[in-house]
Amino acid sequence: MKKLAMIALALFGAVLVLGIASCKNSVSDGSSGGSVGGSLPQAPAGFVRVAGATVSDGVADSEVFLRGRKLTISALYASDHEVTQGEYEKYCKYGGDEAPSDMCGVGANYPAYYVSWYDAVVYCNLRSKAEGLAPVYKIGSETNPANWPDIVKEREGASAKYCGPTFENSKWDYVGDSDTDGGVTQDLRANGYRLPTEAEWEYLARDGSALSTNKWSGTNEESELSYYAWYKKDGEQANGGHCYEIAKKKPNGLGLYDMSGNV
Repeated sequence: MKKLAMIALALFGAVLVLGIASCKNSVSDGSSGGSVGGSLPQAPAGFVRVAGATVSDGVADSEVFLRGRKLTISALYASDHEVTQGEYEKYCKYGGDEAPSDMCGVGANYPAYYVSWYDAVVYCNLRSKAEGLAPVYKIGSETNPANWPDIVKEREGASAKYCGPTFENSKWDYVGDSDTDGGVTQDLRANGYRLPTEAEWEYLARDGSALSTNKWSGTNEESELSYYAWYKKDGEQANGGHCYEIAKKKPNGLGLYDMSGNV
């Protein structure tokens, strides 16, 4: 069996996003200009309200927003920070043999890491259920991760913590074209928490409908980069592998922190 690679849960990388009525993206060929749309009510605490847009003019150096390709990003709420260890550990445990440590950065306000994609969708659904939202992810028709096959559980009752399988699992991997083909699928009509799509993440990093062409999220100048991002010029980070508490640098134009650097 192949062991899963661990990713950072930034509720972006994962920055979390919340569905509105529908967060489904559509892609088609076209050459018309871009348009902005998708008004939203008040954003929840810790989230930023982001208007949607239709993009077809292309963005320089982007492999997503290509000229001649019309892509619509629906309005959404985006977490203004990477998911923290404190947020993650409220519902989930770390799988495998590794957990956050002093060597890499540990604490309630540090970003969560040693988290697989399986763990990320478990977290999203458990948090959605706890907050009375409709979960996005499902295996078959089941949206409660506690009932998913091969779920890993620690403790019982209200204090139970969960994570996904620590090895690649055919019961979780989606390989077909419909909900009956097995694996984790998603209902983008649901209003719960989910991971952003690749296009949504880049849209958020590029300041939304402004579609910034900056080299980094927040700035185009290397002389300003340390104001927006942790990177190896910043002392400890040069030693490799260390992360920092969230939101200690400047946000980008949407008010999102750590879109460059940190975890």
